[in-house]
Amino acid sequence: MSEDNRYDFSKIFNKVRPIHDRLTDDLIKNTPDEDVTQLIIDSIQFNSKNKSYGEIYAGLTSGQKIIYSIYILETKIFNGGFGGFYFNTECELNQFLEPNLIAIGAKSVADIVRRANEVCESILADQAEPDKFYPLDKEFYEVIEVDRLEARRVTYIREYREQFISA
Repeated sequence: MSEDNRYDFSKIFNKVRPIHDRLTDDLIKNTPDEDVTQLIIDSIQFNSKNKSYGEIYAGLTSGQKIIYSIYILETKIFNGGFGGFYFNTECELNQFLEPNLIAIGAKSVADIVRRANEVCESILADQAEPDKFYPLDKEFYEVIEVDRLEARRVTYIREYREQFISA
């Protein structure tokens, strides 16, 4: 690539978002929809260094648990499918995902997660191969848009804002 055609990555890397260890009602209320989930996740992760997914989850409010578990599910699946999700989280969040997805109204995604949990149990019992996740990965990618997963997260955060305010 010639010097003239190089992209100036400093435009991306020099744009740093603020990380808040404490969240206020005004901060949540005034954060744009496209940034509010990340605001919540950043605060959770800032206050949970060196903890496992299960340890983090156990210390959260009910609203934080819902947003955190769904966010972790989505990011891990985009990074390595359901197999990557279960491997990277050591199956610490499985049991919570289906009810948490239902709580925000993402019933189609909850159904996929229920079936993926069944496949995971079969794999752990040596009764299935990891490639059984592939059709569920594909279905997940299609359904999250239809089920409007991000919009549902934002709606939940806005509706139950008090569950995300730091004590």
